[in-house]
Amino acid sequence: MIHISGNRPEPESRLNPGGDRTRGGCLTTYILVAGVLTVLSALGALLLAGSTTGNGTLATAVHMPAWYLWLSVAESVVYVGMWVGLWRWKRWSVYGLVLLPLLDLILTALARLDLSNDLFGLLLLLPLAFLLPSRWESLE
Repeated sequence: MIHISGNRPEPESRLNPGGDRTRGGCLTTYILVAGVLTVLSALGALLLAGSTTGNGTLATAVHMPAWYLWLSVAESVVYVGMWVGLWRWKRWSVYGLVLLPLLDLILTALARLDLSNDLFGLLLLLPLAFLLPSRWESLE
């Protein structure tokens, strides 16, 4: 194609630096469900932290430190940010989603709680190992 005016169109790679950015049904569903579950988890932790029984807070009744609940709420907010970042094709969100469960394990060990819940959280990240490799280059 000859361009008489000298204005050349931008190469396709500059117009869309991420290449083909189709998310697919499985990854879309996974991100949405994980985001909703994270919000529900934060709400549950807030309710647990604020609930009281006759002897104090419900957290005390279930032998859970109050600081752990408040950190869980804060961490859930960070998780929501990671899911939004993944939705917006940000590579840093994947790194955060891998590092946050490790932080969970450390905090749970410091609180002397059962680690099985955190191991379940690690298993929830397993689908990313199958859904993201083909789209890794699309992430910014």
